[in-house]
Parts: sequence; structure tokens; C-alpha cells
Amino acid sequence: MKRSNPKGIGTARQLKGYLTRPSLVGRMLTVLLVWGMLFYLLSLGIGWFTAHQALQDNSRQQALDAVSKLDEYGTPLYVSASGMNRLLEQKLSAMTNLVYVSYYSASGKELMARYVREDVAVESIPPLSYKQVSQFSNAKHGKQHLFAEYEDNSSVVRLVVPIWVRSLSGDGLLAFDMSEQSEKVQLIGYMDFALDFDHYRQQLWINMGQGSFVLALVFLLSLLAGRFVITRTLAPLARLKEPLEKLAEGKINQPLQSEELEELQPITLAMNHAIESLQERDQELQRIAATDPLTGLLSRNAFSGNVERVLETVSESVLIFVDLDDFKSINDKLGHVAGDRLLVEVASLLTHCVPLEALVGRFGGDEFSVLLPNTDQQEGVNVAEAILSGFRNYQFYQGGVSFNIYCSIGVAAYRGGGAEHFWNLADKACFKAKTLGRNRYHVSDSISGQVEEEIRWADMLRDALSHDHFEVLFQPVITTDERKLVQYELLLRLRYGDQLFPPSLFFPVAERLGMMLEIDRWMLEKGVPKAAEMAAEYPGVKFRINLSAHIVEDPEFVGRLRSSLEQSPLVAEQLIFEMAENVLMHNLSNVVPVLEKLRALGCMISIDDFAMGLHSFQTLKHLPVSYLKLAGDFVDGWAQLDDVGKCMVRSIRELAAVSGQQLIADNLSIEQDLTLLSELGVPLAQGRYVGAPIGLNAARMQMNSAGGEEFE
Repeated sequence: MKRSNPKGIGTARQLKGYLTRPSLVGRMLTVLLVWGMLFYLLSLGIGWFTAHQALQDNSRQQALDAVSKLDEYGTPLYVSASGMNRLLEQKLSAMTNLVYVSYYSASGKELMARYVREDVAVESIPPLSYKQVSQFSNAKHGKQHLFAEYEDNSSVVRLVVPIWVRSLSGDGLLAFDMSEQSEKVQLIGYMDFALDFDHYRQQLWINMGQGSFVLALVFLLSLLAGRFVITRTLAPLARLKEPLEKLAEGKINQPLQSEELEELQPITLAMNHAIESLQERDQELQRIAATDPLTGLLSRNAFSGNVERVLETVSESVLIFVDLDDFKSINDKLGHVAGDRLLVEVASLLTHCVPLEALVGRFGGDEFSVLLPNTDQQEGVNVAEAILSGFRNYQFYQGGVSFNIYCSIGVAAYRGGGAEHFWNLADKACFKAKTLGRNRYHVSDSISGQVEEEIRWADMLRDALSHDHFEVLFQPVITTDERKLVQYELLLRLRYGDQLFPPSLFFPVAERLGMMLEIDRWMLEKGVPKAAEMAAEYPGVKFRINLSAHIVEDPEFVGRLRSSLEQSPLVAEQLIFEMAENVLMHNLSNVVPVLEKLRALGCMISIDDFAMGLHSFQTLKHLPVSYLKLAGDFVDGWAQLDDVGKCMVRSIRELAAVSGQQLIADNLSIEQDLTLLSELGVPLAQGRYVGAPIGLNAARMQMNSAGGEEFE
């Protein structure tokens, strides 16, 4: 089967678009056509009306002239009772446009004689009416003629004329004194005749048709001439089409030629001015795109383009990746304005530490990149050492206080594989420098398999923060005596595919990369709303949330929490914030004010991994702490406690009760653990036996199966 020609279809569509596409010439011609048609129709109407009036007036005048002619034929003399004589008929038949002529008596009722043209039916001749006769009653003041209607043909003019006889009256036959004689006027009859002017009317229409055709032809020729003139007139404007199309395509390096026409000169001047403005703006945009607006270094895209171009032409190159250490904490403490100023100073420091031919760019945030063309690995290492030395001699001042700023550096020598592979080598080397303790450099050739694994975890963490791949699980807490579900601990898990990973696998990497604060913030932003969903159904439930040292040092932590509580049904009294004892004891001066703010909101505080020392109790009794969680690794199993261990647990319970705190036992694995803790008086417990961490929907089902009791 042959397929249709798509090119022919395209041509037809283009032709259709051309015919239907509006144009300036077409619109002007349309206006001329409309006005011309109106003028043409108006001319025809006026011509027809004028000719019709002239024909009608002429027809009536000829009818009046026919009266005199009929009088000359001696109409009153040759009509007798026997009818019209032959001689008169011959004369009347010679009048070709005479339709008929009828002679009536003085009363108008009696037809005396009639002549009818051969092609006219007698029955179509209208009779003389009484109304017409009555209009000729007075010879002196009456009408001399009457135009009457002839209904069968509008081209026929009908005329009714009275026949008067004037004579002199006298007493005798020989009385010839004319001055004494009076004139006697006598009506002896009526003459009714009609003249046919159809031939003249037809000739008028023929002439008008010919004139209209000539006028239409002249109008058409004028329209074609007008189109030619308009097209020629608008040709300079049409010449602007091609340069304007190029301008629309972004080709702004072709100015328009100046036109001689006075009307188009302002247009070309304005367009050339616009082109110059676009060229200036394009240059400015290119400069902005190639430059980081804060530091003045090369932007990420511009730097990447330079790397690709250098790799195409240069055999040896080294890429250095620089990442500031703990920049986020400095930015949070000192503010974004101080952080921006720090980045500007770091950019200046890097520029002075590298060779003149090096390319320096800002990769993003607190990350910078340096490209060293025509450089081997050892020379790249020397530059990295110069950068570290520059940072060690640099101090950042803010508010009269100085801060030491350090960085981690990755060094990669290009050995093939493309620009993307080059970037990955430098990035992994920088990551390895961070994992080794920061404030150092690392070369990509010495990266081990362990580093590759840590890099994989780092990529998973970044992806989880960007796309919400973390999940919040709920682990139940029950009372040991009644085994009543009273609390849930919110636990964080990292989802990768179908797997859920516990914090013990990814927290060490997050710590080394400085990502813990972002993870803690994610937990608050996502965990509190999830707890609020359950709190809306079960108002008495309490929720435990773990705090790290990073979130406690975050100045925005309490404010974020307050805003979150104001927008949810969860009340502060339902939240228990849990902190490891070692974090609390090693940073009391910074942590205690935050704990007091949390207590002021109404939240409770719990100490995790409690070490059970008297020194700890001496300190904790002065802190706003409500719960103490016995360390999960305190024993291999609660049921395995010996008498000494049991005595220690009772002592801790009593000391906690005196200090106003409750104990929670963690890591319950068997029924005997729960039974023993109930005997020892530990009020709360959690662990694998009590319940594994579960999702929000599963936690709801668990609550429903528990009967939906009110929580204490």
C-alpha cells in the first residue's frame, strides 16, 4: 500500500495557513473592498432612483403630449355611436406605445368607443370609476387631466382627460357682436388612455447594467492597483520580518539597516536600541552565570565547563576539592550575614594560596574547587598543603571574637574516564579527609574499600534528607504491674529500597560529615506531626523523642518546637525528650538552659543510658529531669540479675523516687524480665518483649487492640 505524501500535506497546510493568516495588506484591502462595495451599492441605488424618477417624469410628460396629439386626430369629432371610424384607428395604431384609448359619455358610465392594441386583453383594461369622474365636475376649477393607476404593469402610464366643448351663445343667427357674447363650456365626455413605456424601462436597465459592469470593472482594477501600491508602500516594513525573526531566535548580533522613509526611521532606531540593550543584557547574564554572586569566583556551571575544556586539551590536570569544617555550626551561631562574609574571605584566601594559572570556583554552599592544568599529582599535593597552611594561619573575627577555620581537602589527578569521574575522585578524597579527622588533605589514589562504603552511606543520607527516605517508628512503653501501654518512643530508621537500617549503621557517618543537626531537625519536623496524628485519637498518650548534642546546641530548636506545637493538637505535656547521660554530663553549661526552656513549655525530660552512680544523682537532683532509663547494656538479661544487682536496682529506684524521677527499664526480651522488674518496683519498661518498633498505622491498630484506654 502506498502511503500519502507527507510533504504534499505539509504544503497544503502551509497554503491554508497563508490564506487564513491575517496580514496588514489584506486588512487594508478588506477595508477598501468594504468601502468600495458600499460606494458601489450606494451609486447603484442613487442611479436607479434618479433614472426611475426621470423615466416616470418623462413618461407622464409624454402622456400629456399624447393628449394634444389625440386632440389633433379629432377625437371628439370622429367618434359616433356606431364606433370609432377606420381612419382614426389607423392613426391610433401608429402610436406604438399606446395600450388602449377609451371614450366615455359625459356621465362616464357609457363607453362610446375604444381602441385596444392587439396584444392587450380587453378584460385587463381598468374601467372609469365614479371617483375619477367626480374630480372633473367643474370645468373652470376642475382638473384638466388625471393620472390613474394601471395595476397590471408599473411601466404603463394611464391618463384620464375630460373632453370639453366651448361655444359662443347668442340670441340670433346674425348676432355678430362678439363682445357681448359669453363663452359656453360643455362636458361631452372622457378620454381614458394608457401608454406603455416598458421598452424604455428595459433599455434603462440594460444601460444601468452595462454602467454597473463598467463601474465594477473599474473598481476591481482600482483594487488591484491599490494592492500593488499598498504592497510597494509596505515593502520596507516587510523587510523587517527577517531580522526580527532572527532577533526572536536569539541572534542579537545583527542590527537593522536604517530606512529612508520618515515613518520607519523611528522603528529601526528603536529596534537597534533594543538590540544593543539585549546585547548588553546578554553579556551581563553571561557574566552573572559564570560568576558566583557572593564570592566573585567561577560559578559551578562555569567551572564544570572549564574542566571539560581543559581535559580535552591538556594531558595532566589536578582537581582539588575544598570543604569547610563545621561551617554550619558557625553559620547557625553567628548568623547568615557573618557566614556570607566568612565565605568571601575564604574565597580570597584560596585565590592567594593557589598558582595564578589555577581556576578557582565555588562548588556550592561551603564547598570550593580548584583546577590545576598542566600539573601532576605531587604538585597538586603541594598546593593542597599550601591551602591548609593558609587556613591554619587564618582567623575569622566576629563581634570582637576570633574563630579558627579549618577545611578538608580532596586531591585527584586526572587519569582518564571523563570529567564526571574526575569530580567523583576529588569528592571521595575530600570525604576520606573528613572521616580521618578533618583539617587535612587526602589523595584519591589511596582510597580503600572501607572509604567506598562510607561514601555510599553518605550518598544514602543525602538522598534520604532530600527525598524524605527516613521513617519514624513507634516502640511501646508499658507499666510493669498492670502491663498497660502508656507511652511510645519515636525511633528513626533509614529506608533504602526494601530495607530499614537502624541509626547505629549511619549515625557514625552522619557525625563525621556534620549531618546530625539536619537529621535531628528532620526528626522534629516529621516526628512531631506523626505523634500529633495519634494524639488526636488518644489524648492521654505520651511520646519520647531522643535529643542529640547537635540539636540541643541549635539556637532555633525551642522556637521551632513551639511553632510546631501551636499548629498541632499535640500538647507539650505529651512530649518526653530523652538525652544520653554522657551528652548531658559533658556539656551541662549549654544543655541545662535548653532543658529548662523545654520544661517551661511543659515538656518532660528523660535521661538515657543512666550509669547508676551517686555522683550522677548528686547532679541530676538539681536538673529538670522526670525519667531515668536504665542502660540497656547494664545486664545481659534482667532475669539473670543476682542479689547484688537486684539490690542496686532497688536502691536506684528509691533514689530516683526521692529526686522526683521514674525509672524505665530497657531491652526486655523475655517474660521473666518483665516479672522481675515488676517485683523490683521499676514502673515502666520497653524492649523487644514489650513490642518492636512499628509504623504509625500499626501503632494505631495496637492501641485499638488495647481497648483504647485512657493513658496516665
